[in-house]
Amino acid sequence: MIAEAADIIMNARHVTAFTGAGISVESGIPPFRGKDGLWNKFNPVFLDIDYFHRNPLMRHIMLWQRWKRTET
Repeated sequence: MIAEAADIIMNARHVTAFTGAGISVESGIPPFRGKDGLWNKFNPVFLDIDYFHRNPLMRHIMLWQRWKRTET
């Protein structure tokens, strides 16, 4: 079973892994909460699924604007 999973991952074009909350901080990705958390910089309502269903275009525009701001 593990060998089969390893083979699938090795031959996959894209892989996604779901991990626990602490893995991002150790990898250099800021946490969502806390002193340096993303929620201190961005309003979490824009990532809420209900907000998306009500305002899909506005959500995408907001995320694009935020993304462009963090690139510079």
